[in-house]
Amino acid sequence: MLFYLSKKVKKNTSMTDENSNNKFGSFFEIEQIPNSRGLLEFVRWIDEGSIELSPDFQREYVWHKQKASLLIESFLRNIPVPSIFMYINEDNKRCVIDGKQRLETIRRFVKGVWDESKSEIFALDFPDHKEDLNPRQGKTYETLDEEDKKRFNDAYLNAITIRTPNTNKDKDAISIYYIFERLNTGGVTLTPSEIRLAIWNKSELLKSIKDLSNTDIWKKSIKISPKKEKENKSYPDHERAESLLKIISLSHSLTEYKAPMKDFLTSFLRKVDKEQIDFTAQIEALQSIMKDEAIQEFLKQYLGKKNIIVETVYTAVLIAKNKNITYTMSAEDVSIFEDDAFTKQGGTAQGGVVKRRIKKVYDVITGQELEL
Repeated sequence: MLFYLSKKVKKNTSMTDENSNNKFGSFFEIEQIPNSRGLLEFVRWIDEGSIELSPDFQREYVWHKQKASLLIESFLRNIPVPSIFMYINEDNKRCVIDGKQRLETIRRFVKGVWDESKSEIFALDFPDHKEDLNPRQGKTYETLDEEDKKRFNDAYLNAITIRTPNTNKDKDAISIYYIFERLNTGGVTLTPSEIRLAIWNKSELLKSIKDLSNTDIWKKSIKISPKKEKENKSYPDHERAESLLKIISLSHSLTEYKAPMKDFLTSFLRKVDKEQIDFTAQIEALQSIMKDEAIQEFLKQYLGKKNIIVETVYTAVLIAKNKNITYTMSAEDVSIFEDDAFTKQGGTAQGGVVKRRIKKVYDVITGQELEL
C-alpha cells in the first residue's frame, strides 16, 4: 500500500563542488513513497518502459557475474537487499537514482541472458570459497529447482520513489539536485554534470553542449584529473560539458551569479527550461571562438592546464559577442592572469571573485568596462 511520508533531509555542508551554504537554507522537504514490489513486476516495468533504467546520466552495467550471482543468492536465501531509489521525472516515468545494477541483474537473470552481444547465458557463478552455494552453481532462472524458483518469484524488493512538493520551481530544482547527490550510493559518485543530465534529460541546451564538448579542440582545452578519470571513465566527458555550461550560463546571467556554482547552474537550467530560451546562437558563437586562431594563440600556454583561465576568457569573449563588441588580444595581455583572482585557491567559492575575473578579461580585450 502506498503512503506519503514527508521528511526533512539535512543538507551536508561539505559539498564536493563548493562549501558555500545553500541559499535556500539547510533543510529540504521531500515526499518519499515507500513501496515493495515483486522482482518479476520490476522486470515487467522495465520491459514496458515504466522505469527509466538507463537514462543518459546512469553508468553502464559494471557488475561481474560473481557479484551478480550473490545478489540472486540473497533473494533465494531471504537475505535483506538495500532499497532502490527512483525519481518521478517530467514524463511521469520512474527514473532510477540508485539501484540500476541491482535491477539490471534481476532483469538479466529472469531473461536468462548475461551478455546479449555474445549470446552468453546468465548461469549462477559463485566464488570458490562459497562451498555452501555449490548446489546452485551453474543454475539459470529456468533451471532453478521448484522451491528456489518459487522463492525467487515471491521475493520482493523495496523501492522508494521521491518527489519534491515545493511550489518554488527554482528551489524545487535545487532540492532535486541535492537529493540525487545524496542518494546515489554506487561505487562511483555521480558528477554534478551527470546529476543535471538526470534532471533535465531532454534539455536541448545540454544535448548541444554534450556534442560541442566532444570536439577535438575542446578535449585539448580542458584539463582532466587523471585520478578522477581512472575512477570514472565518463568523468572527462562530463567535466568538459560542465565547463561549457559554466561559460554559457555566466555569459548569459553574470549579474545574477551567486555562489555556490552548482546552485547557480541548476537554477540557470531551470530558467532555460521554464522560459524555453534558445541558445542556438550562443552554441554557434562558441564554435566560432574555438576556431579563432587569435584566441587559441592567446591561450596556448593555458590550454589543457588552467581551466579557470580558459573558461574565463571564453566567457568574456562570448559576452562581447553577445553585445556585438569588438575584442582584440595581445601577448602582453596575459599579464592579467597574474591577478590574485586567478592565482588564489578557492575556485568559484566566492561570487565576487568569479565576476572580477570575467570583468578583468572583458575590460582588457574590449577596451570597455563591463557593468555588473
